[in-house]
Amino acid sequence: MAYSTDFKQRALDYIKEGHSHVEAAKVFDVGVRTLFTWEKNLREQGHLERKKRVVKNRKIPLEELKSFVEAHPDAFLREIAAHFNCAVPSVWAALKQMKVTSKKDDEL
Repeated sequence: MAYSTDFKQRALDYIKEGHSHVEAAKVFDVGVRTLFTWEKNLREQGHLERKKRVVKNRKIPLEELKSFVEAHPDAFLREIAAHFNCAVPSVWAALKQMKVTSKKDDEL
């Protein structure tokens, strides 16, 4: 569950007032470990904001995959993976995202 920065700060201020972590956990309805994590983040990072997610670049460009599948409709997942130099599950996930029907493996 994501908590607001203001909520986290109020919980930590409650602890600074002299209350224990267990008391603060009960009052704010969060886990004791969560409070320690918030304190650690404040101490190490200097803020209570959530980390920004890093978006990774795709190894398989979806447009290229779409054109490859249209040009080779009977290609197996392994063949597509070899063409794009990636793993079979990566191809499967990309095809699923594009809502393309599953390709069968030729080792069955």
